[in-house]
Amino acid sequence: MHGSAQELESYKRELILQYLIPAFGSLVSFYEQKIEDIVSCCHLQSVMRLQRLETPGKALMGFLWFSIDAMSHSYFYDHEKQKASGTMIYKRRQFIFNSDSLLYSLDRSDYVQILEPGEVLYIGYQDLLSLMSKYADINQVIRTLAEKQSTYLRQHMALLQIKSLERVRRFRAENEAFLECSSQEIQAIHVNLGLRNYIYMINKLK
Repeated sequence: MHGSAQELESYKRELILQYLIPAFGSLVSFYEQKIEDIVSCCHLQSVMRLQRLETPGKALMGFLWFSIDAMSHSYFYDHEKQKASGTMIYKRRQFIFNSDSLLYSLDRSDYVQILEPGEVLYIGYQDLLSLMSKYADINQVIRTLAEKQSTYLRQHMALLQIKSLERVRRFRAENEAFLECSSQEIQAIHVNLGLRNYIYMINKLK
């Protein structure tokens, strides 16, 4: 991103109108003042492949991220065991946030990592909560997405309970786009396997 501050602000607004606002879906109505409120609290950042967007910390220091062209994922790292565990996989143009931190002020425990180079829009939790307080339809959409996150996490925990070979088979069948942009090491943490064991399972499935 190069250009004057005015040009960058204009470009950010263009991206918000083209990609971010449609992502809220048809349940959110938009008019000039609402759009201006979103534009004013939204920021734009260029990112590199495998860049960390966020690290663990206090709840309200977190952000809602929106990646335009890149997939991303989140993971928890156990420093005692020196082991990473995948938590969420995010598609392109999907809202990325920690619902427990945003809605219930719990500390953020996950790292958020982009998997491809690109551009991301982001809004701080405090600004997002202000938008949710001001606009009931935005509040409803965010809470609905939080429920979908909870469903995803329950399904993910259920996946981790089945036998390794079937777990890997199902995971790979359901996440083809993720496989294309992530390393096998990253894939392995989302099925709770070491890299060597994960590769062994892949070879058994061939």
